[in-house]
Amino acid sequence: MEKIWERGEDSPHSWITKTRSWLIPVVKRKDANGKSHERTKLLKILSIAGKLNFAYSVGFGRGRLVSLRLNDARFDAETVSRVPDFPPEMWRAEQLQELRLGGQLISTLPPEVGKLSALKHLDLKMNRLESLPTEIGQLSGLTHLDLGSNKLESMPSVIAQLSALTNLDLSHNPIWSMPSVIAQLSALPALTVLSLAGSAQFFVPLEIGALSSLTQLDLSNNLLSMPLPPEIGTLSALKELDLSDNQPQSEHLPAELFTLSALTELDLEGNKLESLPPEIGKLSALTTLKVGGNVLQSLPSELRLLRQLTLIDFENNPVTTLPESIDELLLARLAVFPAAAKKKSAECCVVS
Repeated sequence: MEKIWERGEDSPHSWITKTRSWLIPVVKRKDANGKSHERTKLLKILSIAGKLNFAYSVGFGRGRLVSLRLNDARFDAETVSRVPDFPPEMWRAEQLQELRLGGQLISTLPPEVGKLSALKHLDLKMNRLESLPTEIGQLSGLTHLDLGSNKLESMPSVIAQLSALTNLDLSHNPIWSMPSVIAQLSALPALTVLSLAGSAQFFVPLEIGALSSLTQLDLSNNLLSMPLPPEIGTLSALKELDLSDNQPQSEHLPAELFTLSALTELDLEGNKLESLPPEIGKLSALTTLKVGGNVLQSLPSELRLLRQLTLIDFENNPVTTLPESIDELLLARLAVFPAAAKKKSAECCVVS
């Protein structure tokens, strides 16, 4: 076999034995009729020099590869001598549509990635990226880009060139300026799913209203301690909103938030909410409401208006019961946490 991917001449055989590491590519190829077939191969690092015949085993050169996924194969710092280079054959996979390289200790993505003209899904989460090559802008068909848990301090401007992008994950990066991120993302008309979770943001900028196509927005695990802007009410297509594990108080939730008529899931867990406003009853499409881990003293009677609600979670709050106005029909199909609250409501607190 031709030796393609080197881990370094200084990698001793004892290093291989110590880590007992496996790379597990999930490979999809097209047959003569164009039908995709998936097969998984276990490739163990066996050679004395610590070299892996990666390209030969996966078959980049055959031209039919449409999906390649590498499971997390990170090694602890004591055993890593050098992160391997990408095999040149990788960039010749002209039909490659999905490339998952999460958790591979990648610090630099080579510009050759721009040659993967058929790529639709690129997963680079849990690496060490501080920037992206400008050639990524050539991936005109890219719809999904996962950059979560890297070292990005700002959003790479090249992302704004990806006009087909629908899903973008920038979570758990030390991005310092959300306004500039939102301003750039407004150039992406197809963007529907955005995660900025865990990015140490202190406020949501007014520019958020420009992302009118969003259906899912994740702002969890930030430091949001300022009122949400009323512009959030312009996200009329929004179905899922996650504001959990921040610091907003009840007065930081604007009335415009409760005008989102398409909203089906609202997560407000782990905040400092003392109450929910009665306007919550206007969220007529809501099916899931999570408000656990706050300091709620009571729940508003307007919850009875949420006829589509199937789950409510208010665990770890001072309040322990549902409003008496919740009728039997709604209660019967409602998943309630804590479960004891549903039982107590069914026994004594339901008004028919």
